[in-house]
Amino acid sequence: MQCNPRARRAAGATLVLVLLAGWALVPAAAGPRAPAALVDLPRPKPSETVLASVSSRKGEKPATRPAKARDCLAKAIYFEARGEAPKGQVAVGRVILNRVKDERYPGTVCEVVFQNAEKRNRCQFSFACDGKTKNIADKKVWREILRRADWLLACRVECGETPVWRDALWRSTHYHADYVSPGWAKRMRPTGQVGLHRFFYEARL
Repeated sequence: MQCNPRARRAAGATLVLVLLAGWALVPAAAGPRAPAALVDLPRPKPSETVLASVSSRKGEKPATRPAKARDCLAKAIYFEARGEAPKGQVAVGRVILNRVKDERYPGTVCEVVFQNAEKRNRCQFSFACDGKTKNIADKKVWREILRRADWLLACRVECGETPVWRDALWRSTHYHADYVSPGWAKRMRPTGQVGLHRFFYEARL
């Protein structure tokens, strides 16, 4: 039996409409997922008032002004680990704060970061005494690192005794790039690796 051409065209149009209607009801594909949390840590509430009033160590003068501490911490993270993932940057910043609260090191963030900076290639953090010009070229990364520095400084006050901070990695006092082998690393306890940095803990004797 032959089909009328006009009927065929009408049936085709109906089929197209049905397909389009069905397509419209299909949920749109989900966009890219939000990145995983920086680290599974409590979220502190940054407070300049709190930070300004907290001493670096018991019985000592109040710590460096929050803005200055933040700047020193952010510079260390930027020049030492700006190419690392957020967790790697946080781990480097945590090493600095661990030293601040350790009596074997200076008592403020800026003093820890720039300890022995006057000695060429003999300071604690290589960027501070390598003789290279220190320009903040990547403003976007710098803004992100400033936020992480704020977070770390706040967490020094509010997260210090939480179980996750007692994890080996977050107790680190030293680190080095994985393409070098400093002699001091043999005397340390390894605590893990994040990106290109290996972390260590300086146990008390």
